[in-house]
Amino acid sequence: MPVGRVEYHYLTPMTFKEFLAAKSEEKIISKIESYELGDNLTNSFHEKSLSLVKEYLAIGGMPEAVKTFSIDNSSTKNIRIHKSILDNYKSDFSKYANKGDLFYLQKLLEVLPGSIGRKIKYVDLIQDELSRDIKKWLHLLIQARVIGAVYHSNCSSLPLSSTQNEKVFKIFFLDVGLLHTIQGLGFNELTKATSESISSFGTSHEQFVFQNLQPFLNNEINEMNYWLREGKSTNAEVDFVISNKGKIISIEVKSGSTGSLRSLHQFMHEKNKSLAIRINSELPSKTKLEIKLAQQDKTTTVKYDLISLPLYLVSEIPRLLSLTI
Repeated sequence: MPVGRVEYHYLTPMTFKEFLAAKSEEKIISKIESYELGDNLTNSFHEKSLSLVKEYLAIGGMPEAVKTFSIDNSSTKNIRIHKSILDNYKSDFSKYANKGDLFYLQKLLEVLPGSIGRKIKYVDLIQDELSRDIKKWLHLLIQARVIGAVYHSNCSSLPLSSTQNEKVFKIFFLDVGLLHTIQGLGFNELTKATSESISSFGTSHEQFVFQNLQPFLNNEINEMNYWLREGKSTNAEVDFVISNKGKIISIEVKSGSTGSLRSLHQFMHEKNKSLAIRINSELPSKTKLEIKLAQQDKTTTVKYDLISLPLYLVSEIPRLLSLTI
């Protein structure tokens, strides 16, 4: 390998901003890229942007699907495109796996969408198979980037990978459009859903954040992890944790405009952090929180700044953090 002469570039599905560009929504892109915390966004811009997010949830970021939709707004053609892509993936497995593994790789591609955003337990994926075999098949899909893994980290120090537990992880799919096609969710179901009712579709918003934040992570924010604490009465989970300019930043994703932040409060208290991000369907805001937190036989006060951002601003998180920290 000639050192210095080979450079790797990873191609991801089109991001939400690239989807907007394909639909000639330059004004919305400009507004998104110039947004700063404290700016007032109009309700009309907010609602329009959220409606485009719903379209992206249905169409996804596979170039052929986006191109077709941008030309004639046909959702039926995209289902055929998605199914063709998925069939091609299954066929392509035969080039890289032996006959014994091929069936299980194809099986995993079918069952994994039901486990998106949840801690992976091998026994729940394919019954009556050894965990070591399922682990091998699953990691082949991760290496092929058909799915992505987000590992649990203690999140007490940097880099986050230094306290990462590779036995505890959750997975996300390559593309949100492909994911919803496998799940049988149609264009009308997704685009006409309210922000609250879309939560019944599982982890659509968490998949959106994973898919649209990763491509914008630079060398200073190079990994996505999550935090998990398990116990009989002390379960807590923060959806994503990243680093920025030497700071550990937690990101909690909510499907609707409201939702409990109990796990986030626990994380902020235990790790003694001062800034967190919430993704939901409300207009953006920054709030100073002061929460009374029950800790066994005593009550503790946790204080931190909470930045709330709608889904269409997910790509701007690195930039907004650089202006805030």
